[in-house]
Amino acid sequence: MIVFKLVLKQFGGTNLVEEKEYLKVVTADYTGDISVYGDVVIGQGIFVRGDVFASSGSVFVRPGAVIRGKVEAGINIYISKEAKIIGQVKAFHVENRGEINGNVHKVNFYRSFGGTSTGKIEAISVLIGKYGVHRGLIDSMCTKINKQGRHFKE
Repeated sequence: MIVFKLVLKQFGGTNLVEEKEYLKVVTADYTGDISVYGDVVIGQGIFVRGDVFASSGSVFVRPGAVIRGKVEAGINIYISKEAKIIGQVKAFHVENRGEINGNVHKVNFYRSFGGTSTGKIEAISVLIGKYGVHRGLIDSMCTKINKQGRHFKE
């Protein structure tokens, strides 16, 4: 795999995005949309202002990172502790350990362990663990909800 670095302009300075064939790693604050056929990793403590799109891969949001924009992935979105997405989220599977301020749109499985979310969740199956918090509507095909707040499709 050939590795190269692309320097992008922002706020009068530069940003560094490391690229491999099917991977982009954002290592500095970035303004603009990010799109890749593969995976995107938003580094620890990084602020991204723009949409993030991983057409056939996953998006990994590391601790302390913030994305202000829509996030879409063909496979998974993983939101680490202390990470935050402000905008709509869409993927096959979403795992939230951080914070989502926006709608979770058309996912097969959403689960939250210690994460918080506000907005509408549209998913086939939803699992909100013991320390997870959701404020908003849940539109799910689940028919069973137990006292821990866990939702399952039957």
